[in-house]
Amino acid sequence: METLFAAGFFALLVLGAFYLFTLPIEIGEAKGLPRAEMRPIRILNWCALLSGITWFIALYLAITAKSRPLRRR
Repeated sequence: METLFAAGFFALLVLGAFYLFTLPIEIGEAKGLPRAEMRPIRILNWCALLSGITWFIALYLAITAKSRPLRRR
């Protein structure tokens, strides 16, 4: 029973970590940022696997980036 609890707890930790890992990308996509502005966010987000500080840089870029309004035809 303890191993089942430990496995469930570990699964929740992995899902939480994955959500935090993809947070900058989700923020950028929700803002409707163009591909050119999303590229550095994605690159820095994946570099966070090697160095955690780049995740904070990607999060900062995603939060502070200005989204451009869609053109109306």
